[in-house]
Amino acid sequence: QLRGKVIQRDEQGQVLRLIGTRQDVSERELARQVLQLRHELLFITDHQNRITAINQAFTRVTGYSAEQVLGQSPRLLASDRHDQAFFQALWQALQQQGRWQGEIWNQRADGSQYALQLAIHRQMGPDGKHCQYVAIGHEVTAYLEANAQLQALFASLPDAILVADDLTQRIVSASPQAEQLVLAGIDLELK
Repeated sequence: QLRGKVIQRDEQGQVLRLIGTRQDVSERELARQVLQLRHELLFITDHQNRITAINQAFTRVTGYSAEQVLGQSPRLLASDRHDQAFFQALWQALQQQGRWQGEIWNQRADGSQYALQLAIHRQMGPDGKHCQYVAIGHEVTAYLEANAQLQALFASLPDAILVADDLTQRIVSASPQAEQLVLAGIDLELK
């Protein structure tokens, strides 16, 4: 963004001197646009790991308002599903590579837990020392829970196949003189 004012002209009206300012608003505009993301959860922390900005999706997913989290550490969101080694590896990646991406379980304001597919990027400040961290993610709790149910179902399939195979063998090997063959079935529903 440029702003200026002519302070001296020559006899023909040509500008000889002007005073003005130039301000790079692209970073500010980008930050404003990022905060407008509706479906992706977003939060930004400063170099002291204090939350400085959130978007509406953050509030919708976590249950925390801006008043509750601004100035707080993201540890406020931590669940009990990750150990210290997990967070040490996360911070090591941020320090060495400037980014981390993965799945993380957090805790909502009401105490329930949720999973995020999260990407965190370090952005260095103009002084080259201080930085901020931008975290963008989307909730994957429903996907992970459905996946766990499918895994349980598939884990039980080998047993079902063995039972069916055993039953088939017993029917085939039953004596031709047997007058009765009893078969009972139980329908189990997974929830």
